[in-house]
Amino acid sequence: MGADCDMHQLPTIAKWAMYLCIGGWLATCLMVTRLPPPSAIRKELYNQPIQNSTQAQSLHFLYKGQNISVVPQADYTLWGTVISHNDPTAWYRFDITHDKRSLDTRDLCVMWGSNLEHDDYLRIKAYNNDYSCELRYGPDVHHFSESELSNNHLISDNDVIRNIIRNVQIGDQIVIRGMLVKYSEERWNGHYRGTSMTRTDTGMGACETIFVQDIYVLDSYNQLWAKLKIFFFWSALGIMAMRVLAFFFAP
Repeated sequence: MGADCDMHQLPTIAKWAMYLCIGGWLATCLMVTRLPPPSAIRKELYNQPIQNSTQAQSLHFLYKGQNISVVPQADYTLWGTVISHNDPTAWYRFDITHDKRSLDTRDLCVMWGSNLEHDDYLRIKAYNNDYSCELRYGPDVHHFSESELSNNHLISDNDVIRNIIRNVQIGDQIVIRGMLVKYSEERWNGHYRGTSMTRTDTGMGACETIFVQDIYVLDSYNQLWAKLKIFFFWSALGIMAMRVLAFFFAP
């Protein structure tokens, strides 16, 4: 009799477990967008990007069955904190400019320098669309320079570096070393995607295209919440699937 009662309680337990996971996922969706306060910013992030002329030769390699040509424009090093990102591979994005063969691994919107000396940046809302990083802020933001923020299209010929880029989260403090480049995919029939060569431009064409040779996460602010977000999402989905199967097949 006791075992029978326990079996009858399982659907109720599963239902509330699913609600708990959905609630946890929604909460972590908010937490993963937090930025570190000025007191948590590492001193390296106050550096300005370093851009120098390069002697590097053009690169040619194969990526997912198509030839890639990369033309270096300058050596480049960038320090900053990630305030937004575009992940073309995410299931929930309807990104018409990327597909599974695109070399552009991910776009990171990065802020640095004097922008991080005041807490005004905590009141700036950033969002990455297919092409750029869009910003929204009100009159209460007094200390902000658009020349100390950039949207970066990141490419690489190295699977390890691509994986690191793929796992960078909002709030991460990072350093990127590589080259500003223009590049072409074979299917583009000779068209090259270019890069900005200055931090003072705005609008279309103002994004930096970086061939990443090294990338490091100096400090992570939301990695735990990002992992919990994934855990709650798949747990809720798994419980939901089991409830559906139980509905049709349980005796």
